Amino acid sequence: MLPLEFGRISRDGRLTLVINPGSPAVQSYWALCDADALPTARENLRLREGCNVGSIRSVIAKSHSDHKMPEIEAAVYEWLQSQAELDAAVWTGLSSNWLEKRRRSLAEEDAVLYLQEIASLGVVYEPASSVG
Repeated sequence: MLPLEFGRISRDGRLTLVINPGSPAVQSYWALCDADALPTARENLRLREGCNVGSIRSVIAKSHSDHKMPEIEAAVYEWLQSQAELDAAVWTGLSSNWLEKRRRSLAEEDAVLYLQEIASLGVVYEPASSVG
């Protein structure tokens, strides 16, 4: 369970999910990456998301956990400990840009309003493709 929110407006205007500390934790899904090394998995995700390498986060299952981790990394690390078949977890660590894009705080009502606004403009998005 992670604190997820539709709180980011992507470059092409899509409303996308972000891990948002302070939001309610909800069930999330994951997919297995067919990479033989963590740097490869991170680069594959970076290419798919079209972001810089600094926005890609990861934790390693066998890492020493005595040091204090940020909230999200700690939550993913805790989940990873229950996944014996996985060596690491990788995710996009982009934060909400709602305040920057909409000039107001993120709120459910405004997210719905945003979707209504783009629908009234006739904007239609095709499903995103993945990077092989």
